[in-house]
Amino acid sequence: MRRTASGGTRGLVSVLVALFVLISPSTAPTATTVYRISAPNRTDMAYGTEQKILYITSGGSVLRYNLATKKFLSALILGGDLNGLDLSADGKTLAVADASLMSLILINLSTLKVTELPITPGQDEVGLYDVAWGADKMVYMSAALPPGKSGWVAPRKIDPATGHVLTVGSETVTNETVLRASPDRTVIGFAQGAIADGRWGSIDTKSGVVTMRDAGNGTGYYKKDIAVARKAHSSPSPLSAVTQYSTNHLPRSDF
Repeated sequence: MRRTASGGTRGLVSVLVALFVLISPSTAPTATTVYRISAPNRTDMAYGTEQKILYITSGGSVLRYNLATKKFLSALILGGDLNGLDLSADGKTLAVADASLMSLILINLSTLKVTELPITPGQDEVGLYDVAWGADKMVYMSAALPPGKSGWVAPRKIDPATGHVLTVGSETVTNETVLRASPDRTVIGFAQGAIADGRWGSIDTKSGVVTMRDAGNGTGYYKKDIAVARKAHSSPSPLSAVTQYSTNHLPRSDF
């Protein structure tokens, strides 16, 4: 194991602010709480509903913000270039992508033990860009290429219990592909961020079917995030339940 999650204090100087909107499912859309949270170098967020803790990747650390006390807990310092993260359905394990490390990082939130599951890199791949937990208890992943390099990567999923890695579907996606799970995690939506025609699609975690919206079927603009509806799996088509955003101005967020 290359590293452990050690506690640390966050810097006083912030260069980005994380905007987190908490929506109550029982009373939405009227009941919302907006939190403006200082988060230096913020790249992604995931919310643990039971603990009321917001996890934020920031540089080489995972920041932890307690929404009940409105205070930061000690940061989990991992090093590297942390990017996407996602919380398991039971709220016990945090999966983290490091764009400089070709391994999936898993953090046991009870013990703060860190486990790294190695992944054989494809051509030019140097790390992971994003992660999402599926209803099948697999972690879905998109890979990262070196900064400034464009290209194609194979979407994968990994069994966190065994470390066994499988390729998802038969097509590649661009680097900077964002992954977002539906609330029941039966559908993983993905937005291919590094291509101007706005390609996107979905993965059915029950059947394994991958649906692509390529080239002429894309949005026609760069996308940096995607969100999936609550009842995505029961809709006539998973794609009709996916909303994509062109977000040079919106923060990456996961609700």
